Amino acid sequence: MKYFLLCLGLIATGWAHAQDSQWFCDETQEGFATRWFDTDLGKQKAVMVYPEGATPSRLIVFIHGDSPFGDPVYQYYISRNIAKMTNAIAVAILRPGYRDGCGDWSEGDKGLMMGDNYTQEVVHSLASVITTIKEEEGISETVIMGHSGGAALTALLAESNPELADQSILAACPCNLAAWRESMGKLTENPEWSDPMGGLSPVEGVSQLDLNTPIYLYVGEEDVVTPPFLTTEFHDAADKRGAQVRMEIIAGADHESIVSKAHLLRIFQELGLARE
Repeated sequence: MKYFLLCLGLIATGWAHAQDSQWFCDETQEGFATRWFDTDLGKQKAVMVYPEGATPSRLIVFIHGDSPFGDPVYQYYISRNIAKMTNAIAVAILRPGYRDGCGDWSEGDKGLMMGDNYTQEVVHSLASVITTIKEEEGISETVIMGHSGGAALTALLAESNPELADQSILAACPCNLAAWRESMGKLTENPEWSDPMGGLSPVEGVSQLDLNTPIYLYVGEEDVVTPPFLTTEFHDAADKRGAQVRMEIIAGADHESIVSKAHLLRIFQELGLARE
C-alpha cells in the first residue's frame, strides 16, 4: 500500500493533467510526431516534440520511470515542457513492455518493475531508437535525461553506449540496485523486494563510463523512493573513477517534484540548455 501511494504520483506526477487533454494521442495536432522504431525487442514508440519558433540546436531524450501502477504518460508532458524551455527537439521514449494512455504498446517485457527490467536487451533497444533518431534528425548534440528507473537506464546507456550522448542527466536514480531494493523492501514492507531477480546496477558499471562525457545527478532531499544516498554512491564511485560527474541534492524536492516545471527549468538553466 505504501508503495502504491508513493508511486501513484508517478502516474499523475503532480502535474494536474486532469484538465489537460491527451494531446499526444491526437496525431492531427501540430508540433509533435509519433514515431515507431524497429528494434530487437520489436516496435518501440517515441513521441517527438518540436520547439516553436526556433531552429533546433540539439536533441533531448527523456526516459520515464518504472510506473508500476499505471500506464505512463508523464513523459509526454515533460517532453513538451522541455521543448518549450529549450531549443531542442524533445523525445519521449515509451520503454519496452509499456503501454501508454493512448493504448499504444512498445513491444517487450516490462517484468516486475522492480529493477528487473534494467537489462542489456532494454538498453540495446533504447540505444537503437536514439541512434536512429540522431541519424534521421541530423543534430549533432544529444542529451539523454532519465527519471527514476529511466535514470538508471540513462546511466546504463552512458556505460554501454558512451557515444550516444554529449551529456546525461539523471534525476532520482536507483543507481545501486541491491541497495534500492533493500530500501524499498523496508519502506513498503513488501517481502517480494528481497526475492531473487535480475537487473543491471549502474553503480557496478562505472568503469565503462567515458571520462570526457559529463553526467549530472539530481535528487530530491525529501525523496523516499530513491533516497539521496543511492545517487551519492553512484556519484562517488564515478568520481573515484575520474568521470566528469556532478551531483546536487535539491532542497524541498521529492521523487515526483524533481521533474516539475520549476526544477526542470532550473536544471536546464544551470546546464546552459535553456532558451535565452
